[in-house]
Amino acid sequence: MKIQSITPLNSYTKSYNTPVTKADSFIDNNRSNDLSGYPKSYIKFHLSFAGSLADEIEKDNEANRNKRKDDYLWARNWDKEKARTEYLKQAEAEIKITSKKSTWGISKEAKEAINEKYRNLYFADLTKYREIMDKEDEYKKLLKEDQAVQHKTKSELLKSFNNSIDSKIAGYSNLKRILRDEFVNPVKDELFDGQERKVANCIALCGPTGCGKTVLAEAMANETSCFVDTITTDTNVKNFPKTVKAKINEARERYDDRLAQITELKNSAKYSKMTDEEKKEALLKIGSPRTVIIIDEFDKYFNPIITDEGTRIANRNCLKGAFDGCAELPKQGNGKAVGVTFLCTTNYPSRIDADLAVGKCDKYAVVPPSGFDMIDVIQHYMNKANILINDFMEEIPNLQEIDVKNINLKKFVEYYAPSNEKGAFSNDAIQYLVLDATDDYIQRPDIDFTLHLIRKFKNTPRDITPQKYQKYMEELDGFSNLNNDPLDNKDRMTRKEFLEEEIAEYEEVLDVLAEDDLAKYNELKKELEELNKNEGEN
Repeated sequence: MKIQSITPLNSYTKSYNTPVTKADSFIDNNRSNDLSGYPKSYIKFHLSFAGSLADEIEKDNEANRNKRKDDYLWARNWDKEKARTEYLKQAEAEIKITSKKSTWGISKEAKEAINEKYRNLYFADLTKYREIMDKEDEYKKLLKEDQAVQHKTKSELLKSFNNSIDSKIAGYSNLKRILRDEFVNPVKDELFDGQERKVANCIALCGPTGCGKTVLAEAMANETSCFVDTITTDTNVKNFPKTVKAKINEARERYDDRLAQITELKNSAKYSKMTDEEKKEALLKIGSPRTVIIIDEFDKYFNPIITDEGTRIANRNCLKGAFDGCAELPKQGNGKAVGVTFLCTTNYPSRIDADLAVGKCDKYAVVPPSGFDMIDVIQHYMNKANILINDFMEEIPNLQEIDVKNINLKKFVEYYAPSNEKGAFSNDAIQYLVLDATDDYIQRPDIDFTLHLIRKFKNTPRDITPQKYQKYMEELDGFSNLNNDPLDNKDRMTRKEFLEEEIAEYEEVLDVLAEDDLAKYNELKKELEELNKNEGEN
């Protein structure tokens, strides 16, 4: 079957010969939005426009599974005689109430109508019961699968430990490891054992737009189960000190409330009977008593273009006080300790006052991905692209999934990596290009996906120009984590350490890994073995 070219979204019509999907409906209902130039796959997957189609399907499937499971559990416990008696009681009660409301009592016909209503309800339950029990083997199988899978996958077992940031951010393995060590792991360990850890007062994520700074900040906060508060970008620069103080006061009150819940849980009889994993799950459900305050576009409050000197001084003095020991847990006689960590994002770290940057605010670079990090980002979006491709495979016989595991991207990444001469592709741009290439591949599956991808990268200007890239890198000069994960042998140890950490996580739950996770574990081990072999040969 021949598929027509995708009509530009600003003049979208139903002449496109593909099934009408949720994404189609979304586009039709949002004609007023400026969606021109975005590929259909981008609309499907980008959170700015609509939720992932795969997520929607998964939610529908999960809801259906849960309903069937609940139906079976209901049927298994349904007592026919007890149900009949209960409905008779309900009918008698309604007849009695109706009779009292009427001066003349209740007629024979009305009484029969009420009895008939409850007989019908009973027979409806009886019919449902018989239909379910006729297929009891299917329902038992579903229940058994659900129980087996519930604690089997690595994502399920480790979602509260070291994997949440990875689910939101592809690549940046070195930076994520640093942030886990400095913030995520100490906060979670503190929640589990009740022993206070040293935690950063402020972490500033610095770098170009489109590289995931805000998403990374939110992912860090969510993984720790801290309460997440925000100072929005529309906050008036003159009201900034007042806003900061109000947020800190709220955090102090919240700390006491959550700590009381944690204490009550730990003192309960049921807590002593829980396994270690159940205890951690229960504590994470309450959440850490700490608060994370996210400040986007942090430099705005010190920008000389939009603020006067007096406002900048007031904002600086406010934060100097706020950042001084704010992450310590509240104690008597220490009013500065409020259990708050500020996570800030900025494109221009040079605007952050030196008094804040030294000793009070830890700064990390979030730059356009390169090396292994860029490979991870591209593969991440290729996996998303395969979800879209699966949507069309029945209709287009020669359409195949992208072989993500076996595509060699090293030369590709070396050519399109960030540079002072060419500029760089941001994460957002890479996402767009991979999914746009997917659209072209769906139209022309006779051409290998890799060629579509190369054409997109080759013909698309880098969204971070050489001038901008050089300026950003000057801003970030001296940052300890500036190198992402280059492909040269000198920096292979970074990749090796990352692999060793991932493998160690899998081995913690090796005996209950699902097949997909086991396959991934074996892949990581194989890559590590190859790295060790190459090092030995060198």
